[in-house]
Amino acid sequence: MPGIQVRKRYAQMSEFERGRVVGRKEAGWSYWRISRHLSRSDATIRRCWQEWVNRGRTQRQEGSGRSRETAEREERAIVRAAHTAPDALLSSIVRATSPSVTASTIH
Repeated sequence: MPGIQVRKRYAQMSEFERGRVVGRKEAGWSYWRISRHLSRSDATIRRCWQEWVNRGRTQRQEGSGRSRETAEREERAIVRAAHTAPDALLSSIVRATSPSVTASTIH
């Protein structure tokens, strides 16, 4: 079907997209029609609209989402290790960083 984009799994809706949902819903579009137009699930569109109706806002809750596994300092160390030796193996970068950093964190 032309015009429909395949999106990455679990991509967050931007503030602009949330505004588009509210605008289209206020224009009388159905959840199904909006979800197909924006390539999102019906549940995502419904949740966005309910947030607007109940709280009058569409922004994500501050502090929501998964907490960070690494501190900024650890991330800088990982990037520095990767830049100094671009051909280094993942295991050597893990050894060069703190013990809390695992290969899955870097990869």
